[in-house]
Amino acid sequence: MRVSLRPAPADTGVVFRCLHGNGATDVPVDFGSVVGGSQSTQLGAGMARVSTVEHLLAALSATGVDNAT
Repeated sequence: MRVSLRPAPADTGVVFRCLHGNGATDVPVDFGSVVGGSQSTQLGAGMARVSTVEHLLAALSATGVDNAT
């Protein structure tokens, strides 16, 4: 697993881009993307899932980053 942070245009918000064999799926960080979370937060779109995002999102928020992919 590898994570890279890239700046995004204004008003994009934070978006996780999940790369897979036939392309990519964008998972926006918003309430509508929450698909689970027994002991962590799980975000998803289609078949793409991103889990345990809490610390990364907290660090982005603490440093004032509000647009990133």
